[in-house]
Amino acid sequence: MKTKIFTPLLCLLMLAIVAGCNWHKSKIAAEAKQLNDECPKSLGNGMMLTSVELDHDFMVYNVSVNAETFVDVVENAKSPLASKMFSSMIVDDLDADERQVLLDAEVGIKYVYKCETGETRTVTVTVSSQEFAEAVKHPLKGRALLDVQLSILKGRLPMDVGAGMKMVNAEFKNGNLCCEIDVTSAGLEMSELHTITEKMRAADMFTKDDIQNDPLLNTAINQGYNILYIYTHDHSSAQAKVFIPNRDLKALLD
Repeated sequence: MKTKIFTPLLCLLMLAIVAGCNWHKSKIAAEAKQLNDECPKSLGNGMMLTSVELDHDFMVYNVSVNAETFVDVVENAKSPLASKMFSSMIVDDLDADERQVLLDAEVGIKYVYKCETGETRTVTVTVSSQEFAEAVKHPLKGRALLDVQLSILKGRLPMDVGAGMKMVNAEFKNGNLCCEIDVTSAGLEMSELHTITEKMRAADMFTKDDIQNDPLLNTAINQGYNILYIYTHDHSSAQAKVFIPNRDLKALLD
């Protein structure tokens, strides 16, 4: 019953650091060409980097995505906070010199996701040079970062999490990231769910990759939050809960 809280916008993060110590746009273009020569390159999670180019004021990453992942990409990209979170993630992963490279070149970053299963569909996520500069000047940290990540998730609710279950609410409360899961359509009675959930532990819910590829989950755990799943049913006032202490979640990352 593994459930991801927030599907990845993180997979391409390391590829955003393409400028290195080159201080001119022409050098960034050369780096883009070098990356492009390495394509196609698997990014995992059903994604393949197919080409990289410098297009005017943007470093453009073209990514082929399978149908399942594309649904998540589209939903996340709808949020008005998507570029803000992208900017924050990039800034957080760069050192001071690397940030300055992008600032001096006034280059933004653009991700073009394409799904060719059936009818070809495309979605683009853009971080302008101005948005990047603002993120450097006022980086998202601590609870502010969590609030942005949580807002993006809540904008997607209710969200299918598999096996007929839907996440209907998420909030931070009493040191926990609380996720309410509606199991009405899962064909499970609450008595069955109690039997299943009472034995569940961190390793039953998550893998190391689940945590590292999920920005909200990863940030919450690193900031010391526990995870509390609350399972509900439309036809019952009863609830089943799975509490996963922070120490057990951090142990998965060791």
